[in-house]
Amino acid sequence: MSNYLLAVGKTKYIERILKVFEKSSNYKSEISVEKTSDGFSIMSISKDELLRTDLDSVFFFKGWFQDHETKSIVLGGNGFQKWKKDTEKGPSTTGKEFEGAYVSMNFQHGKLCVRNDVFSYLPVLYFSNKELFVCSDSMYIISKIRKSLGMPCKLNKKVMHSRAWTHGLACAVMSNETQICGVKLLSPGKSIEMKIKTGLFSSKTYLQAKNYIKTSNLKKTFDVEFESYEQAIRDATTKLAHSTMSLLHLDDVLIKFGLSGGLDSRVILAAILQSPELLEKIAINTNTHQSRKSDFDVVEKLSTKFNFTFNDNEKIKQHKKKYSLKTEKIGDRFSLWVLSSMGIFDMMYLHDSYWPIPHIIDMGGHGAESIKGTFTPMKFEDYIKPKKVSNKARFSRKGLKYVQEAKEANIVHDAIRLELSNALATNGVYLDEYGSIQWHYLSYKSPIANGRFLDRSSIGIRPFIQHSLFALSISKINPFKHAKRGKPTMLHDMLILLNPELAAIDFENKKSNISEEYIQSRLESLGGRLQFSESQPYAIYGSIAEMRNGPPSVFLDIVEHDFKPDDNDMKSILNALEHAWDKITDKKVKSAYQNAYDTAKERLNDPEYYPPSAGTPAAKIISLSVLNDK
Repeated sequence: MSNYLLAVGKTKYIERILKVFEKSSNYKSEISVEKTSDGFSIMSISKDELLRTDLDSVFFFKGWFQDHETKSIVLGGNGFQKWKKDTEKGPSTTGKEFEGAYVSMNFQHGKLCVRNDVFSYLPVLYFSNKELFVCSDSMYIISKIRKSLGMPCKLNKKVMHSRAWTHGLACAVMSNETQICGVKLLSPGKSIEMKIKTGLFSSKTYLQAKNYIKTSNLKKTFDVEFESYEQAIRDATTKLAHSTMSLLHLDDVLIKFGLSGGLDSRVILAAILQSPELLEKIAINTNTHQSRKSDFDVVEKLSTKFNFTFNDNEKIKQHKKKYSLKTEKIGDRFSLWVLSSMGIFDMMYLHDSYWPIPHIIDMGGHGAESIKGTFTPMKFEDYIKPKKVSNKARFSRKGLKYVQEAKEANIVHDAIRLELSNALATNGVYLDEYGSIQWHYLSYKSPIANGRFLDRSSIGIRPFIQHSLFALSISKINPFKHAKRGKPTMLHDMLILLNPELAAIDFENKKSNISEEYIQSRLESLGGRLQFSESQPYAIYGSIAEMRNGPPSVFLDIVEHDFKPDDNDMKSILNALEHAWDKITDKKVKSAYQNAYDTAKERLNDPEYYPPSAGTPAAKIISLSVLNDK
């Protein structure tokens, strides 16, 4: 489970923050505090503790990552320490290079470094001043801290229109700006480095308050010189297979793998089939709903051909029994969503339990959109277009209403365009250049949406979330960079390299099908099928047993106190929606969110509507409840 809070600041401010949580019965067990020699204190609230390595060094690590260079998989803080010792890689190199989902904080000799994984799957929301730095993955917790310190939670008018927009692109935070003024999101290519400084004319110490965000040009991060496409696709596919198979060697882990009739998940299946003996470590599942019958039929065909079972609940039961596994129940599903997603992701996936230790891990084809270049040809105006007004409408009495509507629509268009432009510019990308929407998806929507396993587990396997794969997908040597729908993609090449027989079987979407002739042609061009008979699994640092899932109870206690959720999920959402809506007094804010409110009411009262989507427009308004000026 992802929820965490980290704070570095003058001791008096840390003590004020602690008072927010002191009434909870779990206060002592979930909170760590360490003092520095500079009169500052470091605090964490998490299932993972602060580690003091010496007098002036404090360390925090949460999550996991894989390092292809050293062929290592690192699990949790202890695993990180062992890996660092063996590989001699220090905290300064544990930032924007590794795939996974983690946040690390290192405080050493007056210098603070905060980093997360290469694709920012584990969110870092933060704010700071000269006396305090705070970061968390929970917007709700951030707002509680600011209010406890007498700091405002004002609506950021720069993002008002984008967060009110009900389009799918706006389901997640769309820039480094959030709804709360002064609270930022750390996107890919960025890290935090700040120092404790001493005044020129006094001995008072303070935190570096300016220029502490270190930015790497995102284009340069993924600008890799490949020897050839053929060798690059072989290397990237090998990395995907090796790292995936390596996790299957963990004795105490069962992988839950969602297999459909599509291309993305089949590539992962092909990687798994390199070691058929490992199928016992995998519970393959597919959707049984009537609407997904075509997917089911394809999976059934694959299972017969390649001798694996699926939807085998008995396998999961036996694994639970073997390791005495029991889920931890969450009393209120809505509260968990508030903690994990409110303010950063609008889809309302509501879960009522988690594994305290991640002995059962989810694996899926999430993130493949970035590799296939799904959004590469998209332009901003494909999503939202400015409205033009004819002279006839402009000067007619009847046209006045239309003119006003067009004016309001164009205000929204211009506001969203400016926000996206500014977000991309920090990474050297221009909104009007080819592929800009793909870069935006990579930086914001993809990590936030595809990282939602974090509300249930600290680890989720996303094989396509790989630096070299994305670098190759945007490279000029990629022959599929401008691939059109219904045409072969880079993923087809990966599937052919791993298992040509599997590639030849029809997909649920016939447009993804490829012929035997095409397969043989690509095999010849790519240097033949990959062989893994002598490959060694990646070294595992740390253990699953040392990783801790679950939101801190001190967080849940506060949510339940603030929202007073109902036993019925839908009622909880509707109550929170109306409460937030009634608090909005600013006419411009109300106007901006009116469409979201109307859509939310319509969807939430329709029993046929898919619940996570039904709650999406409501989530936008409910997130405004953390503000103290509407």
